[in-house]
Amino acid sequence: MLYYRNSMSNLSGLEDSLYFFSEVAPCGVVGSFLYDKIPLEVQKDSEVFQFKHHYITPSIESDFVEQVFEAIREHRYLTIEQKRTENGRIFPNEVVPLMIYQSTQGGRMYMMAYRPHGKNFLALRFDYIIGMATGEVYAGFEEQRAEFEELRKHIWGVALKQNKKHADIEKCRDTTTIHVSFRVHFEEDEKFIYQRLLREKRCGTVTLLDDNNAQFDADVFDPQEIIPWVRTFICRITFFDCSEKYIVQRFFADIRKMNRLYTGEDGEIEDETDAIQ
Repeated sequence: MLYYRNSMSNLSGLEDSLYFFSEVAPCGVVGSFLYDKIPLEVQKDSEVFQFKHHYITPSIESDFVEQVFEAIREHRYLTIEQKRTENGRIFPNEVVPLMIYQSTQGGRMYMMAYRPHGKNFLALRFDYIIGMATGEVYAGFEEQRAEFEELRKHIWGVALKQNKKHADIEKCRDTTTIHVSFRVHFEEDEKFIYQRLLREKRCGTVTLLDDNNAQFDADVFDPQEIIPWVRTFICRITFFDCSEKYIVQRFFADIRKMNRLYTGEDGEIEDETDAIQ
């Protein structure tokens, strides 16, 4: 066997692209290695990007990410070895990878996959994976990928609560999604609030009710995932509702706790309208 190194590619003109790729893209370590081949004086001139939220911790998972992408491209099984955090036990899981999700809040990465043995979809955290092996081609890849695209319409974060008969998409949608709705008020000089709703709505919809009020609606698998985001509008919310009433109760209970924290008062807020004034 004879091994030799390929000649180096011409990277001139790609400095900005490589710098951006090395910092933000999955498998950015590849871009980082290529960027290191550029002379130092050229690197200094090409550092044109600044990052408000910069998550570099997933870089240690780049090898796994590359293997997952390869399995997705070739429609293959992956045997995943995961470690349970509570007892440290290692267990295998045979899945078909479909997509990679990355948190915009913390940078954590998840593999969205289909498990043929249990006939269900699941999200696997990359930081729990300690090993993986590529297996045979899975014949039903396109069918499961299309079904997952339907499920994505109701995924806010990564939660995938589903009906066991998930192949019936309409039945799955009717029996497992939960409706969340809230309205926000903004002044004439605060149109950026409406623009933020449009920008961050993900799988939800935004309706402009009038010049100063907008409504957000979404049907999601797990309303718990959406609540932290809803709270960021809390001083502007004029209405909040959820088809799971315990979510509504918890939402207003948290406001009462916050009110007591900041005012030092122990009195209960009489109704939900008072809670959002």
